[in-house]
Amino acid sequence: MEYIDFLDKIGMKSRTERLEKAYYEARYLPEIPSWLKEEFIDEVQRKYNLLPNLKDEVKEGLKEVTKYPDLVMFSKMMYCLIKPEGMLNELMAGIGDYAKAKSEDMKKAVYMAGVFPLLALMPWAIEYHKSHGVPDKIIQDTFSGFEKGLATGPDRMGYLGVDREYFYWLLLYKTGCLLRIGRFNFELCKAPKEVKLFKKNTGETLILNLNSKIHRSGQIFGSALCLDEEGAFGCSYTETDDYYEGNPIKENSTVSADKVRLNKSEWSSVISPGDYLLGIHIPGEGKLNKEESEKSIEEARTLYKEKFPEFDIKGFYTYTWLLGGELNNILKPESNIIAFQDMFKRFPMPSKGLDVFEFVFNSYKITKEEIKNLPENSSLQKGIKNLYLNGGVIYEAGGFIL
Repeated sequence: MEYIDFLDKIGMKSRTERLEKAYYEARYLPEIPSWLKEEFIDEVQRKYNLLPNLKDEVKEGLKEVTKYPDLVMFSKMMYCLIKPEGMLNELMAGIGDYAKAKSEDMKKAVYMAGVFPLLALMPWAIEYHKSHGVPDKIIQDTFSGFEKGLATGPDRMGYLGVDREYFYWLLLYKTGCLLRIGRFNFELCKAPKEVKLFKKNTGETLILNLNSKIHRSGQIFGSALCLDEEGAFGCSYTETDDYYEGNPIKENSTVSADKVRLNKSEWSSVISPGDYLLGIHIPGEGKLNKEESEKSIEEARTLYKEKFPEFDIKGFYTYTWLLGGELNNILKPESNIIAFQDMFKRFPMPSKGLDVFEFVFNSYKITKEEIKNLPENSSLQKGIKNLYLNGGVIYEAGGFIL
């Protein structure tokens, strides 16, 4: 069967060179590779404790997958696709979408089919961290997240396993670019292409947007509620021997239409597109107090400097609803979330304004009608619900820490 015919058969619309190459490589793998057998699951659990609670359920999922030759081939193709070393965005570029179930009976197998290529490659990632001298506790804390990610499947999809979104998330573990250090997960990543951070010799910092189209509200054009053209403008950036010039980010984390010029005698560029950063991911469990947050960040800074000196880490980056400026109108100034925001130099990024429902209400798909029925068990839930019912939105935003 040819590559395009196979993708059509399993419902994948993606057509990439890397996917094509992976398909033809997969055809040369054994009919049932060793990592698609129960013995491998037992071995991974014995050696790395990756599935302390779900080993039996994963074995049952394996039986479902191997009922369908096309899904076995899909697993092998995904294995070949993600086996190369690389950062998450490099590996994601060749994937696109995910296989589709042809029937309700097939759904369990489809969601499990992506689990096994990921599981097959976790030992490499663990050994990579060990070879760099990462402490055992950090490694264990990190890879316990693999099983936790699988365990979200029943709530999100009705079945154990991964969909496209969570395949990408768990792929992070395979890359060797993710570590749980204290309160946060830290992802080795590269600075976004849209912005640059500058620092004045007096200590002040400022972000310039380089190339985005901006809605009149100052949010990125195309974000939630930001689709009308009236008042929209484009950002541009100029650098000469004497100055930097571009559209600055204002204190409320929106982009100004008025350009500023930063003299190089006073300002220097400290984070540019492509620079190595540590991306901050915030696990849902635990409080978000400032002391633990700062401790986690400083421990990560020290660990990467000592264990991964080959990466010149310029700072930290996150993209999250927790940086949404609209939260200032909902929460008290002394709240942990506001304190967390104050740690960052914030800037707008493309935003659908929907992440807040997943992380605050544990609701993965939401309609306006469903918002009315959301719980109000905290002042945060109540404030968010009222904001959306009145036509507002909480934008996911980006932020830097030096």
